[in-house]
Amino acid sequence: MEKEEVMRTCKLEKCNTKHRARGYCNKHYKRRMRYGSPHITHMLWNYGRTCIIDGCEQKATHKHMCTMHYRRLERRGTTGSPEREKAEYIGGPLDSYGYVVLAGHHSHPNSDKTGRIKEHTLVMAEKLGRPLRKKETVHHRNGIRHDNRPENLELWASRHPPGQRVTDLVAFARKILDDHDPQYEITRTFMEAGRG
Repeated sequence: MEKEEVMRTCKLEKCNTKHRARGYCNKHYKRRMRYGSPHITHMLWNYGRTCIIDGCEQKATHKHMCTMHYRRLERRGTTGSPEREKAEYIGGPLDSYGYVVLAGHHSHPNSDKTGRIKEHTLVMAEKLGRPLRKKETVHHRNGIRHDNRPENLELWASRHPPGQRVTDLVAFARKILDDHDPQYEITRTFMEAGRG
């Protein structure tokens, strides 16, 4: 006589989902691990709480932060200031990823259907004297997505990985120090003289 195999289910009432661990289904187990109770949902966890960033009074929605600061952290790696940032730069408004977008370029081959084009694409196309090809992308050497100076942009034949080369970041930091800190130039001169 064969034993009939019974599927083990979640131990919570009214939940007949397959068991995963510690008596709970996948959903309730994750809630228990994340919030301390299988009954607490994401919305209940943040209900009534404000963003943990000092000076921000917005409602917390993601990992104890408001949507604005959480998205900044995801995209830039920093939450920035507690205030909303003005989305206007010299070139034009920024898109949700921090790139400058220009309108009114309907005739450009790299623009979208509405005539909008990212400024770095336009600058690189002008630098090359031709539109960008299908798989070509533009990389910001210093990692600042709205810094579209031609010397900060480089053409890649395919998608580039996130981040910047260390050599590019060091060169960018040295340029800032050379431009704004006269003491740095003196220190560097002495250091280079000591090596030689």
